[in-house]
Amino acid sequence: MKADHRCKHSGFTLLEMLLATLLLAVFCGGIMAAWEQLAANRQERMIQMEALMLAQNRMEGMRADFCRPSSEQVVGKHGTYLLRQQATDVEPGLIWCQIEVEWREGAGGALSAVQLGKLFQTGVVPERGFR
Repeated sequence: MKADHRCKHSGFTLLEMLLATLLLAVFCGGIMAAWEQLAANRQERMIQMEALMLAQNRMEGMRADFCRPSSEQVVGKHGTYLLRQQATDVEPGLIWCQIEVEWREGAGGALSAVQLGKLFQTGVVPERGFR
């Protein structure tokens, strides 16, 4: 009769634990990188929306006789913006007014901008509201 010297262990080996830990670390690192990218994208979209709203608010309050070249710095909730206003005579009686809002992405990052334009008929005062 031979004696069975094999031990039956039901646990994990050290190698299996190290491999599981490594896989978990790689997975968590990927999740963290994706989360940081989502946060950065969300912040950039908030800045773009604020810039667009600044341009739209300026354009909605605009009249043809106040469409003159100008430049001003505006501090918003999500950043600091440079608003530029330009006026171009298209033909007699028509003025193209353009609002451009610029900002820098991050600290010393690339320059970004949104632009809105509107064609005005000179000598015509727009009606306010609906009747």
